Amino acid sequence: FSSNSGAAIIRAALDGLGIANVPAYYSDRVIANGSLVRILEDWRSIEESIFYIVYPTGRHMPVRVRRLIGYLQDTLKSAAN
Repeated sequence: FSSNSGAAIIRAALDGLGIANVPAYYSDRVIANGSLVRILEDWRSIEESIFYIVYPTGRHMPVRVRRLIGYLQDTLKSAAN
């Protein structure tokens, strides 16, 4: 199943419903206490590198926001390589 709730996905994995693909901040605690184990340790989801910047259209965008967006695009692009 799919969910936009990391906690729900962890709960499903704890209930034995399958493998969970969630960010580490959802799984660190249950992995540390032995409730779940990490598999496919070398594999990284492409979702880890997808970011969305959401802002209203049709309005004047402040210069500082344009600069932040440019900075994030440059930084994330270079981090991905």
